[in-house]
Amino acid sequence: MINQEDQSPLLQSEDWQKLQNDLSEITFFEEASKYHFLAIKKTTPLGPYLYLPYGPYLDNSVTSTDIKTCIKQIKTLAKKEHAIFIRIEPQNFTKSIKNSNLKNMDVLSQKQKLFNVAQYFKLDQKHLKKTKDLNPAETWCLDLTKPTSEILKNFSQGTRTRHNTYQKKGLTVEITRNPEDIKYLAELQHKLAKERHIASFSEHYLKSELSQPFASLYLVRYHQNPESKTPELKQSKSKSLATNAKNAFVESTSNTAKNSKPMPKDGEIIAASLFFDYHGTRFYMQSAANQDFKHLPATVALLSHAIFTAKGSGFHTLDFWGIAPENADHSHPWYGFTEFKKSFGGYQKTYAGTYDYILNPTKYKLYSLLRKANRLKRKILKSKD
Repeated sequence: MINQEDQSPLLQSEDWQKLQNDLSEITFFEEASKYHFLAIKKTTPLGPYLYLPYGPYLDNSVTSTDIKTCIKQIKTLAKKEHAIFIRIEPQNFTKSIKNSNLKNMDVLSQKQKLFNVAQYFKLDQKHLKKTKDLNPAETWCLDLTKPTSEILKNFSQGTRTRHNTYQKKGLTVEITRNPEDIKYLAELQHKLAKERHIASFSEHYLKSELSQPFASLYLVRYHQNPESKTPELKQSKSKSLATNAKNAFVESTSNTAKNSKPMPKDGEIIAASLFFDYHGTRFYMQSAANQDFKHLPATVALLSHAIFTAKGSGFHTLDFWGIAPENADHSHPWYGFTEFKKSFGGYQKTYAGTYDYILNPTKYKLYSLLRKANRLKRKILKSKD
């Protein structure tokens, strides 16, 4: 496993600030030699708050004085903007600084995490509250510095089989950075959201993401004739493999008639995903697949292609983004895709989670009540659908 403890997160970068500005958010970026932070000003009916996604960032050489200075700057900014509270999501503060006995986050209880966050950032624990995680507190990562053979060996048997056969089933993976192509992902996400009664991002939001220099859109296309590949993939095939793929298609169509499994139209996009590349890490972000064709290994095609192209480009990590907490049961909404992500092998990273540092207790209490009321309203409306 590689050590990324000193890597600044994408969500605390000036690149992320540009995305937020493109989405009409008000942002502030402050930088010093051993820390920096990106704060996004969020509005509520009771007043604004500052949100630091996966921040603030402090490097491994930070001192207690640096931490105090960083927090002072954030508080000064919050006061200037009349913020009710400051929402932080510190990723890395578990490595001990001089004269400190902080433990690793993955072995701490929620209460211990809260205590350590307060201790590390010199915050009054009475005004620090754990809130619902916005960005994942647990993520799954794959070390791309290992040999390709070892990476494949660590795939589960089912995932490895799907990786080895997806091209024979008529699937190809295309990479685009054209913002207009975001329609494929948006359509798939909206279809999935309607089927599962969940929220989805707007096409404008997704297009803004794809417009950033760190973003790429991966598309899985189905071919009735597997010889009709994209130029890049066609050049990498031998004639014998193309013949095998054609035979596989004939067998597939025969099985389809037998099992009554629906098949996509020729050239149809059946899965799509946004990947973000930043400082040697490829992040698996927005994604969706057409569940009508879940018998085809489209999502495995997406991820395995992203993994091995990232490795070929010298990346050191594939970050699958969020997973369910350790020991989550089958009822957890993230259980299924957590098992899917873990089927590629890898390791878990645990962060502190999301915390609110309260500056105006009265308004924060009202804000919390309003937030609960809105959640209850959404739950009632969802139950009526």
